[in-house]
Amino acid sequence: MDRHYCLQKPYGSFVKPLFELFFNICLLRAKPQDIPVSSALMLVMLLATIVSGVPAIIGQIGGLAPALMIGVMDVALILVLLKIFLRLAGLSSRLLQTATALFGTGVLINLLSIPIQMMLDASPDNSASQFFGALLFFVLLAWSLVIMGHILRHSFKLQLSSGVLVAMGYFMLINTLVRLFLPAG
Repeated sequence: MDRHYCLQKPYGSFVKPLFELFFNICLLRAKPQDIPVSSALMLVMLLATIVSGVPAIIGQIGGLAPALMIGVMDVALILVLLKIFLRLAGLSSRLLQTATALFGTGVLINLLSIPIQMMLDASPDNSASQFFGALLFFVLLAWSLVIMGHILRHSFKLQLSSGVLVAMGYFMLINTLVRLFLPAG
């Protein structure tokens, strides 16, 4: 995909190819370097990640304000850590594409998790539906770590297994920070 594709076409012309690009990254068929270098696109994906993340976690968190705070904390931490570690690796030029890839695929994961979360919230305890919802949630979580690992592998020149380990570390870090800074919901 041309790096300036988004700037050359009207709105409707680039939404579908971008969706397909993020979808292909989720399937490990595309790489973050396939994404156009655009701070505007990164900002749109950042905001879309926060907005799509709220309904994905609001049932677990117990309110709009804490869900928004978690979304903002997540994207801010991603940006800070990416900036630091890409700079240390001498790969600062990859920040926009890496962040855009993480946020764009995050939107897709969030959208997939909403019906799963609704199933979990609506199911009575110890039901087959609750078990199936929890299983789907676990599979989606595992896949999201693989996607993040895939993006990090290409951005930092790592093995996929190393990227997934970094993704798992990030997941544990953000969950720890959420527990520290937000009251239990």
